Amino acid sequence: MALASCAPGDDRPFNATEEARRAADAAQQTATSETDAIATEAEVDAWTKGAMVAAADPRAVEAGLEMLRQGGSAIDAAIAVHAVLGLVEPQSSGIGGGAFMVYYDRDADEITVFDGREVAP
Repeated sequence: MALASCAPGDDRPFNATEEARRAADAAQQTATSETDAIATEAEVDAWTKGAMVAAADPRAVEAGLEMLRQGGSAIDAAIAVHAVLGLVEPQSSGIGGGAFMVYYDRDADEITVFDGREVAP
């Protein structure tokens, strides 16, 4: 999982919690249906704890958040998310697919890129 942001001008320190709340408020105001306006406790918890998990299914998001709550790393959370996605949407996420991942190891100050794309003979 990688998270990056670029914006011209403003030199104020970035406050992820403040920005997340501002984005959530804007989303609430522009919601086009009832489901667009739903904000779960998991989403709020993720932002206030300095982590984020995003996936196509809320059960996968919850699995990733739970892994982080238990002290797991971003890689642990990604594996948990993918395990659930393989179960709830096997047509889109499963053993036959591919993946790319950029991982930053803060302790080693090292970036590793994983290329897990499938290849055909």
